[in-house]
Amino acid sequence: MAITEGNYTPSAAPNNSAVVDLRMKKRDDKALSMLKLGLSWEILTTVNHQKNAKDMYDAVIEMFEGNTELRDIKKDRLKQQLDRFKFKEGESLKLVLQRFMTIVNEIRTTNLQISDFELNKKLLSSLSGKWYTAS
Repeated sequence: MAITEGNYTPSAAPNNSAVVDLRMKKRDDKALSMLKLGLSWEILTTVNHQKNAKDMYDAVIEMFEGNTELRDIKKDRLKQQLDRFKFKEGESLKLVLQRFMTIVNEIRTTNLQISDFELNKKLLSSLSGKWYTAS
């Protein structure tokens, strides 16, 4: 909840808000501790300056996924790889499928929306002519 609800910010209002602030601070401290325990030393040293759980979590996510501009560049690169995908002369069907599935798996991790129909059509159109059956 500390990560999804945002940063802990103490309020200046008197009365019950002090109790609520203390609970929020404890929750944020727990989340921050859990994040620190789950990170490797190399990653922790780069994000340890963050003061609350949400900021640390966002820094880790940006470190691994990049910012929105980098994610858009990755999506464009994957679209280009898919567009240029084709059978290489002398390549076995197993290797073609492995190369294709590598691209498809990367596409799925970026939430790039390409239908299964489009993917199947691309794979079948990229196969060698010698694999087509005579009718």
